[in-house]
Amino acid sequence: MLRSMSGPARGSRLLIAFLLILPLVIGVAVSLFVRLVPRTSCHNEVVEEQLARGTAQRAVVFRRNCGPKAPVTTNVSVVATDGPLPDDVGNVLILKDVHEVAVRWTDATHLTVGYPKEAGDALEAGAVHGIEVTLLPR
Repeated sequence: MLRSMSGPARGSRLLIAFLLILPLVIGVAVSLFVRLVPRTSCHNEVVEEQLARGTAQRAVVFRRNCGPKAPVTTNVSVVATDGPLPDDVGNVLILKDVHEVAVRWTDATHLTVGYPKEAGDALEAGAVHGIEVTLLPR
């Protein structure tokens, strides 16, 4: 004689199945959210690019705008010649507001970056991707 499952036993199995499937559903939802929703509402506008002779690097001067509640920043990054500019802040120099910045390769492993003294506080790096960086407030 076959007994059908009813009452508390069936309810327990449904609850266990739900509790086992719930983390999977949450994981898929989070994964889709991370892939489909942009990390920031920032965008970069390239101002100037300078290729380094004898190497696959380039210096990029760009403005980063993250909307009305954040200041526009002037940035400099060293990136691969054939790669895109990352959707991030500069890895060489970050200046609050819009400023004129001059980049010049002195050789394949040395980059000089000039920027106005009145720019105030600057976030800067001494070396990036094996490139020595000299910053010259002028």
